[in-house]
Amino acid sequence: MASNLYDLLGVAPSASADELHAAYRKRAREVHPDAVGGAPQPLAELNAAWSVLSDPETRRGYDRTLAPESRARTRPTRPNSAGAASRPASTISAAGPSTIGARREAWLGGLRVQILRLGRQAGRSASMSLSLSSDGRTRSLYEDDLEVILDHLAIDTGPRIREARSLGAAPLDLGVIAALVGLASYSTELRRQLEDGQFTDADMRRAQLVDRMWDVMAHEVPHDISGELGGNPKLTRAIRSGQPRIRRRIRDRLR
Repeated sequence: MASNLYDLLGVAPSASADELHAAYRKRAREVHPDAVGGAPQPLAELNAAWSVLSDPETRRGYDRTLAPESRARTRPTRPNSAGAASRPASTISAAGPSTIGARREAWLGGLRVQILRLGRQAGRSASMSLSLSSDGRTRSLYEDDLEVILDHLAIDTGPRIREARSLGAAPLDLGVIAALVGLASYSTELRRQLEDGQFTDADMRRAQLVDRMWDVMAHEVPHDISGELGGNPKLTRAIRSGQPRIRRRIRDRLR
């Protein structure tokens, strides 16, 4: 049973980019639902691992989460007398709860990195466009606020994946839909602050970011699923057309 994303691809953590690619293609052919013995879930796990390890930046981030002993090159497998690959004795016994738990954590860890990668890509795009259309709000300000949003997206991965599944998310869409679940959660908190009148200029920049990030990521998923999550939060519009006590406080900030 795989204990980390490299195990899912069947390579050592020290594998080169070419070795990773070759291993991914080989495993994808083996576990594809159209292949004998293939199934959607193993392919989804494989694709989640590949989405993390194929990008040098996200791979470096994932490598930092590995225990030191996991970073060492794994021993190669050798065919046994029957022609099947043999495994170290420690992995031959039936998988127990701890092994299954480790595999699940590795899978969730891969999805968490994917969620953050998608969020960062959408946020950087939003930061650039907002800084060009906003008077006095620089891209660096928006990118600082983006880190606050990403911190929120990085939590509760398990529950958010379950919610994504309950909405009918396809395996390959789990990461982006879980990211939208996180954005919806953050927008609820931010809206509460805005309605209470307890907000800062940074909160308003984050509201703008959330609206733009939602549009970028929702474009990748079925419309009915994004609709189930409430659609674009439209926090900026809520600020501009909110109750008089809110409007008085922000009318000069979002011109």
